[in-house]
Amino acid sequence: MLTDRNIYEKNFQALQIRYPELAERVKHTRIVNYELFQSPGCAPNVKHLILNEPWYRGVMTEYFEAQWKGLKLENVRMPIFLGFGLGYEVQYFFHKYAAEFNTQGAIIIERDIELFVAAMNASDISEMVLSPALHFIVGIPEEDLYLVYRDFFMNNLKDMLFTSSCQPLVTEIPLKISKAYYMNACGKFFEASWDNLHNFGNCPEDSLIGVENMFDNVLEIANNPGINLLYDKFKGKPAIIVATGPSLKKNIHLLKGLEDKALILSVDASLKLLLANGIKPHMVTSLEREHAVQQFFDEIPEEECKDVYMAACPVLFNHVYQSYNGPKIIVYRNFDHFKWLGIDRGILDIRLSSSNMAFTIAKALGCDPIIMVGQDLAYGEDGETHATPVPFSSAGENELEVKGNLTDLVKTNDGWVSFLKAHEVDIAHYSGTVYNCTEGGAYISGTRVEPLQKIIDLAVTEVFNPLDIIKEELKNFTSAEDDIEKLKILMDNTIRDVKDIIDLCIEGSKLDEDLPIAELMAPRAKIIDNYNHTFQLLLMHIVQSIHLSLEMQYVMKIYKMSKWYSYVGDITNICLQSLLKAKDDLNVR
Repeated sequence: MLTDRNIYEKNFQALQIRYPELAERVKHTRIVNYELFQSPGCAPNVKHLILNEPWYRGVMTEYFEAQWKGLKLENVRMPIFLGFGLGYEVQYFFHKYAAEFNTQGAIIIERDIELFVAAMNASDISEMVLSPALHFIVGIPEEDLYLVYRDFFMNNLKDMLFTSSCQPLVTEIPLKISKAYYMNACGKFFEASWDNLHNFGNCPEDSLIGVENMFDNVLEIANNPGINLLYDKFKGKPAIIVATGPSLKKNIHLLKGLEDKALILSVDASLKLLLANGIKPHMVTSLEREHAVQQFFDEIPEEECKDVYMAACPVLFNHVYQSYNGPKIIVYRNFDHFKWLGIDRGILDIRLSSSNMAFTIAKALGCDPIIMVGQDLAYGEDGETHATPVPFSSAGENELEVKGNLTDLVKTNDGWVSFLKAHEVDIAHYSGTVYNCTEGGAYISGTRVEPLQKIIDLAVTEVFNPLDIIKEELKNFTSAEDDIEKLKILMDNTIRDVKDIIDLCIEGSKLDEDLPIAELMAPRAKIIDNYNHTFQLLLMHIVQSIHLSLEMQYVMKIYKMSKWYSYVGDITNICLQSLLKAKDDLNVR
């Protein structure tokens, strides 16, 4: 076989720098199904031994033009190469088309790591490997692609903006060998892109409510301890997460008496049902910016909830906090406006639901294993949606079937599927064991489906008194006076900033759209450069769904800066009123 050890070593060193995990897999891969060969006067070629035909035929430039002839190459800011071959496709595209389409980079998906190793032996691809504009996804099993894409987008937000200008490019041989893989890889790519954009917020009004609620809850934040005081305090101890799926009634009785042997976390909708069955969880999680959440907490006697900690994100409406008679723990979601506060209470990567929140808390506290109960994420046997009445409806969402825990298929809807995917992302980043002891419901990848009683007998046996641990650690919470004074100073500085930002937006909205782009974007540049702390940390979470949408339109060259100035100016003005009210609350406390 045609190989060059020096070329391979150079490529491998580049791979170790940019993709160390892939380099480790490459090191243990042998070339069995491919043969490199040299045709007279041509670049190295490769033959697939099963197909018994060369990867490239004829003059390379003519070959690629013929392969892509049927494609309408327009606005290809971020092409997706389905198959890497020996890398010539990528090189040719960037040589021929990159300048014309202002291409910013590329996603390169190669199913066969063996072929990628052959490419490393054939020619110098080190510059491509090291380029921050090119992203290689190599040798990933089909079932893992979605999670790999989700991680990619979370770490490469700028590239996610170009998904509106992504165009798949594929040549003949990859389609012959692995058509189903590449078509599925392409579909999952756009699915993950959409889900990640959704994770950044698709409703600015909802985000605005969350920030306004944070302002309303500044005294709750200042006066209560944070989840950070409990990080890793339950290492190796079991946690039970009690969701409100319809199957919960089948095995809820098995939870009674486990309060000293497992950290029990209830989602908000399960709390009253647990208490009614004589089960007292240690924490109850709550996340939703809905007035109706109050129904989960009101009218619970103080005696019943005095040792149940409300572990809530302070985007709840303040009246929800006030309705609860038990103790509270502050849990920040990983949004920049909590960083803007400058008061540490612990920030967690919480995704979509209070059950996702409970899992993230259990992980942060060091729990292992994590046991799920009532996590159906599907309709029950008689079409019911929850084990107990909830004020939210699942009506109107698209229904579909997915793999079940106990049956081949169960009926669910796309809202629950999004929660399921969020669990799968969390579990993929958790090193412990997750048991799904839900008696029915949808299968969550990464979990082990087992009967609850079996796992209780196996893993919930040691008495360690979780409540005592929580109370002891929370004694370290200090006086709120210093935090309140810091908040007063922050409010004053931010009020000055937002007034300046509003003025700059007014200035920008009056500019003629025909001006040179530098002049048109000058007010925006001042906002970002001079008021970055306020704009990025406080305002961006509210405007980001529109901001990302407009940025994607800019990529497609249909962008109007006046929309940006108008929208950001309006949102900032609303925030100003909430800031002024929060300042008054701090001054009259």
